[in-house]
Amino acid sequence: DLRDIFPSKFEDRTLRQHEFRRARLYISGTIYERVEFKAQYDFAGGDADFKDVWIGLRKLPIVGNVRVGHHKVMMGLETLTSSKYFTFMERAGTTALLPDRQSGFFLFNTVLDKRMYWGAGYYSPATDGYGNGPINNGFFARVSGTPWYDHSDNRTNLLHLGVSAAYEDGGKSGEFIVSNRPPNHSSPIKPISITVDAESRTIYQGEMAVVFGPFSIQSEYVRQDYSSSGSSDPSFNAFYIYGSWFITGEQRPYKASYGVFDRVRPTANFRDGNGGAGAIEVALRYGMTDADDRSVHGGELDTFTLGLNWYLNPNVRVMLNYFRSDIKTTKPVASTSVAVSEKGRMTGFMVRFQVDF
Repeated sequence: DLRDIFPSKFEDRTLRQHEFRRARLYISGTIYERVEFKAQYDFAGGDADFKDVWIGLRKLPIVGNVRVGHHKVMMGLETLTSSKYFTFMERAGTTALLPDRQSGFFLFNTVLDKRMYWGAGYYSPATDGYGNGPINNGFFARVSGTPWYDHSDNRTNLLHLGVSAAYEDGGKSGEFIVSNRPPNHSSPIKPISITVDAESRTIYQGEMAVVFGPFSIQSEYVRQDYSSSGSSDPSFNAFYIYGSWFITGEQRPYKASYGVFDRVRPTANFRDGNGGAGAIEVALRYGMTDADDRSVHGGELDTFTLGLNWYLNPNVRVMLNYFRSDIKTTKPVASTSVAVSEKGRMTGFMVRFQVDF
């Protein structure tokens, strides 16, 4: 029972909640072909929070594109794919082990006729959207590409592969905060919520996606290695794999200029005058996050998520998700070297109505 593991946060077996998950406004554009900008704000929490606020230069020799400001760190297929376009209501747990938006200096470009993408940069002291900070300095690099890409009969079949890495300095505090929750943003429970004392950490990430007509498979793996001269050096891991199927025959569109997935466009919009039903997609995902290693007992989170998406048109969709999260926490017994495991389970059913334009 989760009430036994988190007694101060769980008062009943059932929680009924609603929230405005995102309520964003932004302005973006290009000035005289070479200068681009974006300013995006989120009002979902009742006040305005910065999301993307940056200015950049386009089409430069060799480096291609340069951006300065508050921007997504270019790591992780799930992280970089816009929240407007990903398959489930919440991103997979690997995202919690990767840096999210940070302030810094970013370079990226495509080569080989847009078959390969690379990005690199530096980010300064900040705390990301998952509380994984503060940090002193961060450096990252990402490479992705499509070794198999077949576009014929108005369909694109492809294999996407990518790797990325980052190095982060612990700064003056020498602390890193790691947290993760089940795929319910309004959940009061964060089974993984720890502080790691370390001088630095290195993050490694790999990603894969296959699109074959209406079917697709996507997976990622993330590993964090911590380094400290005064204590053990734990390593944390996370991965997920999911498959999706468009019952109505559409497919996931790929955006080669960023190496991510793009907006789904139904073959026939809902009630378009020709009996259109929109696009219907079913998906199943399994993910695991493990923050138990050596002397650090951060816990483990295993989650199955079943999703059903109805795209009425390219700008409106209804999402239904059911999830089951198995939670394991490990607590050391005082004055001994023994650790005791406790287990719990959270299930949830969620509905989202989304419009963007």
